[in-house]
Amino acid sequence: MFDEPIIEYPYADTSTLTIATADTTPGDEYTLTITGTQMTKGENGIERSTQVILVVTRIVVTSPNGGENWCIGKTQEITWRSEGFSGSFVKIEYSTNVGTSWLPIVDPTANDGSYLWTIPDTPSESCLVRVSDAEDGDPYDQSDDSFTIFLAGDASADGKVDVGDVLYLINYLFINGPAPIPLQAGDVNLDGVVDIADMIYLLNYIFLNWPPPLC
Repeated sequence: MFDEPIIEYPYADTSTLTIATADTTPGDEYTLTITGTQMTKGENGIERSTQVILVVTRIVVTSPNGGENWCIGKTQEITWRSEGFSGSFVKIEYSTNVGTSWLPIVDPTANDGSYLWTIPDTPSESCLVRVSDAEDGDPYDQSDDSFTIFLAGDASADGKVDVGDVLYLINYLFINGPAPIPLQAGDVNLDGVVDIADMIYLLNYIFLNWPPPLC
């Protein structure tokens, strides 16, 4: 999203014109020329010609932008770019309910296009990140689609790791049940596949005090 550009005619007794632009308009400077014929007093029309500058400013979130699976406790990079926006600082927030409400990540942080985020313990398949001008919130942008925050070992995606996840893996591996949500949540030994070794790892973690599942 971006600030709505304003065009002002720099002479007395004139109005301010507002031009709306589409979200796809690239950030840059544009020159709009208004010309007209000299009018006598009292006639309607443009009495002078002038140039005005149309500046479209926006922020574009580039990561996470939909489809990512980010594990709780790991550090991931939030990235964005600024087009025509020269503010020094931005605010970064995230949502676990596709934008119904927002939680703070950092406010403010430098508008340098990148921020390292330690993923919080808020598992959800409906996450978005929003980056905005720290001063007044405009311009702003958010992830185009949702991403997932998950807990390693939580194959059933119920927010905890327990024997229910072992049963979930048994059902997945031997009875053609649904896959872990996301699949990475079931790969607790990080060997790239979800198999019986992950089920055994979870059993040892739950009952024999093994280290927590990996991610």
